[in-house]
Amino acid sequence: MSFTSSPVGDGKLIYIDADNGCPCLYLYEAADTGSGYRLVWSTDFPMAEGTMQVSGCFHGVPGREQSCVVWDQQGCIYLVDLARRQQEFLAHTGMEYLKVAVLSDGRTLASLGENDRRCCYDLMLWHWLEDRDLSPSAVIQLNDEVDNQGGPWAEVDATGLPDSMGLSFTDRLFAGPDNSLILHCHRSRRRRSQAWQFLLRLDPMAVVGSDPVGSDPVGSSINQVQWQGRYSELLQVAAMPLPNPPGNEALWECALALDSERGELTLPAMTLSRAQDTETEALAYQLQRIDLRLGREIGRFCVRQYTREQLADDADMLLAPADVHNLDWQEALGRFWLQLDDIAYCDDEAALRLGWHGGATRKVSLDGQWRSPLYLPDGEDDLYDEEGMKLLGKGALLTDWHYLWRFNPNPTLELASQMNQAPAAMEASFAVQLQQTEWSSFHAHAQAQGQDTVPPLLGFSRIEVRDLQSASARLEALDKLVLRALTDFESLKSGQDLRLGFYDAAESWDEARFFEAVALQLEGQNYMARLLGLFIANEQLHYCYSDPYSSKPALADCALQLGLAGSQYLPLVAQYLNCIDVDHELFFQQDGNLDTLLGKYADTPDGEDFNRLLPYEMSHQDEDDYQ
Repeated sequence: MSFTSSPVGDGKLIYIDADNGCPCLYLYEAADTGSGYRLVWSTDFPMAEGTMQVSGCFHGVPGREQSCVVWDQQGCIYLVDLARRQQEFLAHTGMEYLKVAVLSDGRTLASLGENDRRCCYDLMLWHWLEDRDLSPSAVIQLNDEVDNQGGPWAEVDATGLPDSMGLSFTDRLFAGPDNSLILHCHRSRRRRSQAWQFLLRLDPMAVVGSDPVGSDPVGSSINQVQWQGRYSELLQVAAMPLPNPPGNEALWECALALDSERGELTLPAMTLSRAQDTETEALAYQLQRIDLRLGREIGRFCVRQYTREQLADDADMLLAPADVHNLDWQEALGRFWLQLDDIAYCDDEAALRLGWHGGATRKVSLDGQWRSPLYLPDGEDDLYDEEGMKLLGKGALLTDWHYLWRFNPNPTLELASQMNQAPAAMEASFAVQLQQTEWSSFHAHAQAQGQDTVPPLLGFSRIEVRDLQSASARLEALDKLVLRALTDFESLKSGQDLRLGFYDAAESWDEARFFEAVALQLEGQNYMARLLGLFIANEQLHYCYSDPYSSKPALADCALQLGLAGSQYLPLVAQYLNCIDVDHELFFQQDGNLDTLLGKYADTPDGEDFNRLLPYEMSHQDEDDYQ
């Protein structure tokens, strides 16, 4: 995950690093100097794994206006209070591709996921109770058959959509107006030109009702529900068709924005048209606004035009008559609509901020009658094949996977971006500079300045030691570590990795320092050998890393120190090296630690046997001698 704006709307930024142990959250605020950002808080989520997402805030709960939910794709949910700088584990639902949203009332949390045991999709509602805890209050099963119940949304039979929609892990969930939930869905048939795009609307309160049951949760009557277990009534799903996109599977990632207060959605129009009133051939990039309450289109308007030169290699195909059954034409059309990376509603005016590939941005009014110039980085106008970026900070910042980009000058402050000015011409552009900063440099600077915003062993599985300076205390901790590995080794994982850190009341050690110390004792070597043997026996751990950034395999320091402690452990170390991911590890092969082991036992029978037992990729034998 790259940077994302704080859901509080206070200008802070959040970065979640999912690549170094368990996911870690870093919170940044603008520096007092007015230039750059500084790290103000960090935490980790030991129960989570992989990429995590951030929900909106509980703006309807007094005292919790700056609280949000952070969740991963495996169904692990945390409550995070950005004001108090606290986090709390809520649940592990066990549902893959979990989708979460805070409803428009700002008090209700909805989580949607697939229940494998029941072979259905469940929607769980969570409410704030009197004890100020966020607790589950209801589980409702979705009806897979679409039923519009005579509402304003279009009838499915008239749309050409299948009667049974199903859900997909690519569907995007949003909090809609009036406590509804909106799913943006895209379906296509692989290597065929046929595709569908549509919205699904869920109204969970229609099932739960608003009558109080037992103790009242915090909030108005619409949230006065208590845990009722599983509701027998199915949650009905209404559908609204959208213009069919090209048959391109990537288009489920198209830019879109939803404003629950306005009750509308904006997304690419998916209808190709020529730009009007231009001297050269050009395509119009149009947006479509949808009224989510009435289930109908509000209007369409052009926000940018692409000339033949800007369309690059796709120009001949896209400017020619449509060839809808040609897969190459479909893919070219898909690339065109994916040029728009991000859409954001302005908080204080009826306008949108738009961001395209390579960092081009523009502000437009909701009716399309007013627009700012197109702000192009360094004056470039050929950005068709550039990388995608996301808007941050009310349009003042951009981000990609690892970098934060700042505009200079800031286009949001430019006079031409003020809506009291005359609208710019569609082709008008203005050059801006982009300043790039890697995310890791933010908290590296904080550590260099002595700030305690990054606690020790962040992202590690932390092992408590009574006194790290005591040899007996280290053995006690290692004994407990082996016992835990014996009963549930995988519980020691930190996210997707096996990353151990050791601490006492005064200091913390990494694996390298800890295993080097305990390897000096015979009893410590025995514990290490048992730990390594348990690792070898557990195939689920073989591709874990202790430091994924440097491609250091799990328990690499344990294996190295055990091998250096005595040649009797070399066969065990060879077994370990045969089960790790030798094609991607660098600790033994590139960093020279395997050479250290081989060098210690060079010209000895044990050393030669060890060399013969190594994986082919590591062995120093001639190819003809390898067996």
